[in-house]
This record gives sequence, structure tokens and C-alpha cells, in this order.
Amino acid sequence: MYPSPAPPEVDSTTSRLRLRLANSKDAELLLDWRNAPSTREASHTSAPIASDEHMRWLEQSLANPDRRLYIVELDGIPAGTMRSDFEDPGYLLSWTVSPSMRGKGIGTAMVRMLIATISESLRAEIKTDNRASVRIAEAAGLRFIREADGILHYCRDAIDHPPSPPASP
Repeated sequence: MYPSPAPPEVDSTTSRLRLRLANSKDAELLLDWRNAPSTREASHTSAPIASDEHMRWLEQSLANPDRRLYIVELDGIPAGTMRSDFEDPGYLLSWTVSPSMRGKGIGTAMVRMLIATISESLRAEIKTDNRASVRIAEAAGLRFIREADGILHYCRDAIDHPPSPPASP
């Protein structure tokens, strides 16, 4: 079962960003981001996703107690998405910055915001040619551990201090 930190309050360095849990109203936005050519190129599965397939995935994701799906907003505008999947003893992270918001440092800030709430170990699996996500992972404090089959594996060990306090609902 997912240990469940809620999204953190935004600190002063990322005061224009807000993390919120995704919901079914985000379906079209998430599908648009997922099917953008640059996102597909960086994804483990590069084929376009059909709307009905995406809706099934989203419904299952929102109902999964071991998964948290977030929308990141910049000044109230959706700017990216992150997912954390609890896989005992830690979390597998995934993220996408909106194609229109790339190159603004949002990816690093949003990943740092999320990992500040998690004391368990973390992992990320990034395609070797996805240089933007490699930079984000490294800037957010994840450590490269190996490359296998075209995938770069990053991690952060569990930490002793408690995660940042959760945001109010």
C-alpha cells in the first residue's frame, strides 16, 4: 500500500509551482501531452495512445492505491505531470513537462518538490537519448547506477529524516 504523502507546500524557490493530484477531468490534457511527438520519442512506449486506451489507463491509475498521479501547475496553468508508483521498498518515478513549458526549469523543480515528500528509496528509468530527463534526474539528486537495454537507471537511497509536511487539501 502506498505510504501516501500528499503534495508538499511550495517553497520560495518554486513559489509559482503547485502540485495537485490528477483527476478524471485531466484526461484530455494528459492524453495530449502523452501523444505529443517529443513526449512519445522520450517514452518507453513510443506509439500514439488511443483515447479509449488512455481512459482505461487513467481510471486504473486513479483507483490504484500504490500510484499517485500529479499535475504540476505554473501560476495556475498546467505545466507537467508526475507519477510515483510504490514498489516495495520504494517508489518508481516518472515525469513529463508540457511541450509548451519545456526549457524553463519546471522539470527539475517539480521532481524536487515530489521527492522532498518521500523518505523511501526512489528510482527512475530513462531512455538513453532523453537528455532532458537525465538532466532533471541528476539536478534533483538522483544518482546514476547503470545502463541496461537502452535504459538509464537512477536512484536515491531511503533517507532518515521525515518527508516535508503535506499540503492542505
